[in-house]
Amino acid sequence: MKRFTGTLGRILLLALVAFLMGALLPGAHGQETEIALQERDAKAIEARIEQLKKDAPEGATLVSYLDCGTELSSSFGTAKITVLGGKTYTFAPAQDAGPLPEGTSILQQTIFFAESNIDLKVSGVDRTKRYQVHLTWWDFDAGGRTQSVICKQSRGYMLSVPVAAQSLPNFAVSGDGPAEKSFRLPVHFADAEGNIDLKIRKEFGPNAVVSELWIYEVK
Repeated sequence: MKRFTGTLGRILLLALVAFLMGALLPGAHGQETEIALQERDAKAIEARIEQLKKDAPEGATLVSYLDCGTELSSSFGTAKITVLGGKTYTFAPAQDAGPLPEGTSILQQTIFFAESNIDLKVSGVDRTKRYQVHLTWWDFDAGGRTQSVICKQSRGYMLSVPVAAQSLPNFAVSGDGPAEKSFRLPVHFADAEGNIDLKIRKEFGPNAVVSELWIYEVK
């Protein structure tokens, strides 16, 4: 009887530990940590996609667009951009800060941010084709942010830094709008399913931020 109750106690203790681990660990039960999204402006996104199609480099085709902060995964195109972690926010100027720079949209005011890296996955990549990734980002509140972009093979064997560490433009002090950066996606990093990992990496400042991401298939 004592052996039975001792065994039962150990089973109950292990079950309790497993329950607590499942409740406390992000991604437990095979799911990503839930991210609270900002309000999505479908009409603004549709207009932005149409504008990016018109502004595409000669011979290029828009294959993905993600409005950071309002979408976890891109809802347009044959390639897919997915955010794997982070938080969302909407930059809003104080009343005495003056109007936003001309051409700035709500799509650039909503962001993903993370303490160190914003982890992203690009999927649906064809390794026989070429792709150009574009993003917008800014140091809206003049936090002194410096960032870079890292591309990583899914198993982590190869790395590249297509956007070197650089200071972001800020609105709060200098009145600057967001900057646009672009780089060639290293398709040889893609795994058999066409996945490539990206990181927006904080080099200096309170956190890493990004406003928009989109991809062109280029000749």
